[in-house]
Amino acid sequence: MYLRSAFVAFACAAGLFAAGLASASQPLKIRVAHLPNVTHAQALIAHGTGRFAQAMGPDVAIDWKVFNAGPTAVQALFAGEIDLAYLGTGPAIVGYVKSRGQALRVIAGAADGGAALVVRPQAGIHGAADFRGKRVASPQLGNTQDVALRGWLADHGLAVMEKGGDVRVMPMANPDQLTMFRQGQIDAAWTAEPWVSRLVHEGGGVVLIDEREIWKEATGGRFATTLLVAHPRFLDAHPDLASRWGRAHAELTAWIASHPDEAKAAVNAELKRETGKPLQDAVLNEAWSRVLFTTDPIPASLDRMARWAFDQGFLGRTRPDLSQIVDARPHPGAAMTPPAAVTPHATVDVRRQQCPYPLLMIKKALDGLREGEVLEAQTDHLPTVRETTPRFCRDMGYALRVIEEPGLWRLIITKGNEAPKPVSVTLDGVTKRYRSGGGMVTALEDIRLEILEGEFVCIVGPSGCGKSTLLNLIAGLEFPDAGSVKIKGHPVTGAGADRVVIFQDGALFPWLTVRQNVEFGLKINGVEPQVRRDLAMDYLKMVHLTRFADSLVHELSGGMRQRVAIARGLAMDPDILLMDEPFGALDAQTRDLLHVELQEIWAATSKTILFITHNVREAVCLGSRIAVMTYRPGRIKEIFSITHHRPRHLEDPGLIDASALILKALRSEVDKAMKAELGDA
Repeated sequence: MYLRSAFVAFACAAGLFAAGLASASQPLKIRVAHLPNVTHAQALIAHGTGRFAQAMGPDVAIDWKVFNAGPTAVQALFAGEIDLAYLGTGPAIVGYVKSRGQALRVIAGAADGGAALVVRPQAGIHGAADFRGKRVASPQLGNTQDVALRGWLADHGLAVMEKGGDVRVMPMANPDQLTMFRQGQIDAAWTAEPWVSRLVHEGGGVVLIDEREIWKEATGGRFATTLLVAHPRFLDAHPDLASRWGRAHAELTAWIASHPDEAKAAVNAELKRETGKPLQDAVLNEAWSRVLFTTDPIPASLDRMARWAFDQGFLGRTRPDLSQIVDARPHPGAAMTPPAAVTPHATVDVRRQQCPYPLLMIKKALDGLREGEVLEAQTDHLPTVRETTPRFCRDMGYALRVIEEPGLWRLIITKGNEAPKPVSVTLDGVTKRYRSGGGMVTALEDIRLEILEGEFVCIVGPSGCGKSTLLNLIAGLEFPDAGSVKIKGHPVTGAGADRVVIFQDGALFPWLTVRQNVEFGLKINGVEPQVRRDLAMDYLKMVHLTRFADSLVHELSGGMRQRVAIARGLAMDPDILLMDEPFGALDAQTRDLLHVELQEIWAATSKTILFITHNVREAVCLGSRIAVMTYRPGRIKEIFSITHHRPRHLEDPGLIDASALILKALRSEVDKAMKAELGDA
């Protein structure tokens, strides 16, 4: 085992532990380890800004040590070379058990979440059974994600090759994972942030499993990713310094929750210094959304991780006892110090027993507040804290501060304190009328809607409510009788290269090959033959149709034709994709596959998408927001935000409640449409 030699070194070093040695003229040195990962944010910020130096006092010097993986840091703890460490759960448990508690104790939590299993779309992995014969990477043998990966495989009846199975687990450094992922030399990776988001954004990967999903039954979705541990000799020799560090750690954790933008900037600056390269904004923001910074070590998750590690042979032959892994002595870091108090203008209780739909109640409460006013929402629902509310606030430009208390979170939301995303499409009081049967029919009336850049908005409504008319107005194919349609603040005066429409039938040219169809718009715009050919093949690769590049349209299935239409639209590099029931004529299985592919394309390109559909479940599967329209005259009746993690599937249990709410809002409008049709008959 990887710690056996380290344990021998630990035994030899027992009498040579150097912590606390100082002369009268030199400050005492504390040696602190961490990894260059987003899940080690407290350490990154403290290391980069010197924030802990004042808290520890002038008589203490902090010697930071950066490791690339947790097991290596544990070896340093065994050798007596480290006093404190920000450490992953797996190495912390292995180190505690192997040293019989003599090398480390947990004194606080640091991060909850932020790990996932990412797969290459080309690998054909859609579930556990698909991992047979695949190559899956982890950061290092015995680290937190390595243990979780092996435990998850075992829970699904799969075994690794070294145990006679047919899944090859390949421990390797995170940068090597990204390189081999891009080259197709590995099929998947179970890793932590920011590498999850880098594999998605830079490697074209897809998150198959957010690790929170496998913890729902055991801990309600919470699991310790990073812990603050200390060597017991340091705790014994310097309890005052341990308390100072714990207090500083708790205060910094609270500051991160209340100043997310400043915290992200500080983390990225230190990552650049330590690794030579900062994270892209999109990568950092996505990584941050998966992590909850906390001082809670979440002991229940330690027990399950220990079971996995024991079952995989990392912890010897005796089932481990973790009852003493969390140090019994009080440390200020064990309970978060709340930030300065704020007096809210309104409060709302959205705990699960009082409120089945917390985000809807939060939105309703915010509707009654003015710009700059503050709402306090109290909740015990982890997804509300970690997923739905942060995404909603980020989209709306609201400031969010999270205060953790025993069994409860307080969400402090300030309305309108941050710059919102740029607006891509603005519909302001849009009305459209048609002449019909000697009279005028109002198809749309007073439509008011803003679509942000990079948003995926779906429009649902009964037949005849004006959905397609609305899309045509944005495309510049028709013009409103009242109100205005603007793209990035400029009035729409006609069709433009910044918008592409994808229709239900694909509108492909049957006499052209697949590649020639994709090239068509580029050819009209005068793009050189080789350039347009290369672009066409790039987008055909994105929709998995390269092998059909020279086929004629009639040789393709309906789903493949729609992929060609999407590739043709993307080849024009528009800012906005306008999709008018593009999957309406397809069979259910093909439609489900295209739902996943369209989400992957949207994530890869950051296009603004307006998607028209009759299918509520399809809208919930795809959209970031769903606008429900009334029957004629068509108006925006209600808008729903969907914050469920991606990629989504129609059968996802987490989407059922949202679908039910939207159907409830839509049902009365469908009834009106049916009555109108019967009356006409």
